[in-house]
Amino acid sequence: MKKIELLAPAGNLEILKVAIQAGANAVYLAGKNFGARSFSQNFTNDEMIEAVHYAHLRNAKVYITVNTIVYNEEFNELKEYIHFLYTINVDALIIQDLGVLRWIRMTYPDFEIHASTQMNIYDQNGALQLKNSGVKRVVLARETPLYIAQEIVKTGIEVEIFIHGALCFCASGNCLMSFAIGKRSGNRGKCAQPCRKKYILLEDGKQVTKASALLSMKDLNTISNMDEIIDSGVSSLKIEGRMKSKEYVYAVVKSYREIIDQYYQTKKIVVDPIMNERLLVTFNRGFTKGYLFQEKNRLITNINRVNHQGIVIGKVIHGTRNFIEIKLTKDLSLKDAIRITGVNEIGFVVNKMFINGMDVKIAKASDIVKLFVQNSVKIGAIVVKTKDSQIEREVISLLNQENVKEKIVAKLTIHYMEKPILELIKDDVKVVVMGKIIAEFSNKPMHTDFFCERLNKTKDTPFIFQKVIVDYDNQAYLSIKELNELRRNALEQLSKRINCNIKRENIPYYENPNTPTVSKNSTIEAIVHNKEQYAVCKELGIDVIYTDFESQLKNKNRLMNDLNEGLVQNLGNVSKNSIISSYFNVVNHEAVLFLMGKGANKVYLSNELEINQLKEFRDIAKRIDLGIMVYGKMDLMITKHCFISKAKGHMEKKCQECINHEYQLVDEYNNKMDVFPNPYEDCSLRILDSNTRDWYCYIEQLKKFNIKKFLFVFTIESREQVKKIIKKYQKAL
Repeated sequence: MKKIELLAPAGNLEILKVAIQAGANAVYLAGKNFGARSFSQNFTNDEMIEAVHYAHLRNAKVYITVNTIVYNEEFNELKEYIHFLYTINVDALIIQDLGVLRWIRMTYPDFEIHASTQMNIYDQNGALQLKNSGVKRVVLARETPLYIAQEIVKTGIEVEIFIHGALCFCASGNCLMSFAIGKRSGNRGKCAQPCRKKYILLEDGKQVTKASALLSMKDLNTISNMDEIIDSGVSSLKIEGRMKSKEYVYAVVKSYREIIDQYYQTKKIVVDPIMNERLLVTFNRGFTKGYLFQEKNRLITNINRVNHQGIVIGKVIHGTRNFIEIKLTKDLSLKDAIRITGVNEIGFVVNKMFINGMDVKIAKASDIVKLFVQNSVKIGAIVVKTKDSQIEREVISLLNQENVKEKIVAKLTIHYMEKPILELIKDDVKVVVMGKIIAEFSNKPMHTDFFCERLNKTKDTPFIFQKVIVDYDNQAYLSIKELNELRRNALEQLSKRINCNIKRENIPYYENPNTPTVSKNSTIEAIVHNKEQYAVCKELGIDVIYTDFESQLKNKNRLMNDLNEGLVQNLGNVSKNSIISSYFNVVNHEAVLFLMGKGANKVYLSNELEINQLKEFRDIAKRIDLGIMVYGKMDLMITKHCFISKAKGHMEKKCQECINHEYQLVDEYNNKMDVFPNPYEDCSLRILDSNTRDWYCYIEQLKKFNIKKFLFVFTIESREQVKKIIKKYQKAL
């Protein structure tokens, strides 16, 4: 039975080595460009070459994240980069952009592609679309429950799920909040993490919460459910954390490696306290099982702390201006980092500590330990450990030794007046090296154990001899120097062969091109959210109106969600004559061609595009109707978590509190973002931009770019405002 893959993040080369030595089967990393964590250290080209070589020699795979949206003007650079990755034998690429996917499939049909979680795949239809597009594996949206993942496995595509680490508040991480607020696009790898900021919730204009991190998710931790996950049939288990420390990667990989191996051996899961503490102390914002196990609404966020929470190790029982005494509940060692909670938190590395006046290096649980401090601390303050020096020492030790050894078979032939031959075999890779003719006769035959012992001196390599076969005629004399050289040359050749031995297979890419009818004239289309807006649009002759308020509106004259009839927002729903929503983040020609190949009849381009970038679509707009939102508030994020119910003190979803009230989020700059809930189905929320886009001044430019469809998105506008806006644009057209 093929074991499940444990996939670890690698922010740099050192962390990659730690991850593999700790037990990861594969690592994912990024170059300096086109990766969704641009603030991570990331890899130079030379470092990637070394990374691939290092991993392949240890039977680990390397996946490169090319998971940003890519503008037209960047494609030449992208093409060179993809070619480089192909030539250095990267195992697979992780892709978000549909255009990048299409170009790679057309250019490198045997380059393995994994669909990023930002493609928002959470059902069988979406998975099948990608499978037919030549995708080998899909990384499911993080809000996908495990039982749905099991259904997607049945499509035959490999399924990868997140099992540990940070969670995005926005569905699948497809978030425009950072872009809208500070022009730092999360889809371009520059997320400013607005979900970790403090917000105030307004209800009907009145403040109902204090400023707190209403959008901050706890960290995912599924280690106690590893049996269910393995049995689900998914192919890969992904750990989040390309911006995390080597200690974090080591602790998480080691813990999950132990649990996975334990389950395969015993069919049981036992998470011991040491393992839990290891995970808590390296990084946690509080833990949740997340959407994967449909965690209760009240348990999925931590609105009080957005950074590392640490692990409680004791309480301050006595103190003065210069020192404190702590009653420990867990061990404390020199070089551990601690934080003492309170109004004015203090944190420091423990360099000195005393028990009964004695200088000690380790203090045990139940000990009373004395520490010197520079700030006053209140009696009763909680003490947490934020860094464990023992884990740091283990990481250093790991980097100084080769834990991971690949088993090989050797056959050594030594005959008088013939060339010595050393043959090495690893799986299906075989190398043969020869030395110089042995002209020296041995007066004292050498024992075969001697040859075996010398060959097994592979300390500085990732290999260990599983079996050594010696064919010796008892006559030839082979010096230790010659034998060592033979071993060294053979291992070097084996290393090179293994690195080049990546198996690629052509994966077919299917298109079913639609030939859409291209409009001759520019037209206005609208999304409306209530009956009044709809009536005005009809009255003023708007060509196409998207709405679903008739099915959702019950007690209020307002639309409760964004399931706009006719507008496709998910890849699984794309079919012949589909109208593609801007939610797809189409920012290049190739993405348009991809969607045309799936039958699209009209494509709304991404709201992340600036006006000067739209001119690049002038030619392709002659083949298909392209549109852009010219008026309205952008969706900053769509979330499956209802922070309203939690803020209002309701234990679970479906409280329907939002039916009778209007809600807004207020940030630190007093920007007010409208919140549109859907209380009748899954209690999802939409957060809208505080600013309203109005591109009236760009109409003539857009017409020159052959943009034919101008989209209005009406949300909170009154009847009079809708009428005024439409008439203004109609006059321009």
